[in-house]
Amino acid sequence: MERLEALRVDLAALSADGEAEVPLLPAAIAYAERIRDVADQPARLLAHHYTRYLGDLSGGQALGSIFGRALGIESGQPGISFYQFEGIEKVKPCKDRYRELLDGAPLSDEESDAAVEEAVVAFRCNQALFEELESLRD
Repeated sequence: MERLEALRVDLAALSADGEAEVPLLPAAIAYAERIRDVADQPARLLAHHYTRYLGDLSGGQALGSIFGRALGIESGQPGISFYQFEGIEKVKPCKDRYRELLDGAPLSDEESDAAVEEAVVAFRCNQALFEELESLRD
């Protein structure tokens, strides 16, 4: 699930002058700060990875379609390419394998608790971002 190049292409397509400089929303800045805050805590960082990637796989195609319609971008075009998973033939087996690997992660009980706690924080960060995006439509 290498997403960096897709993000670069989308940012360039969405910027006003074709450069990869797109203003960040306050919720996105707060989300990135939270990830930096827990970057030295593997179990907590894993929770953000889980929330982000499994969320993208679970709802990514739908979000890509919604964003595409809202932005006037057709499927397969730059601007929403992040939501296309070209390297993944079937999403469900990929998600199942991800969960299997996550279940096998060598975490102590304390680390598992921290990961679950942080997954709630990550979910709230995502929720704040979507709420802020929605407010831009008003």
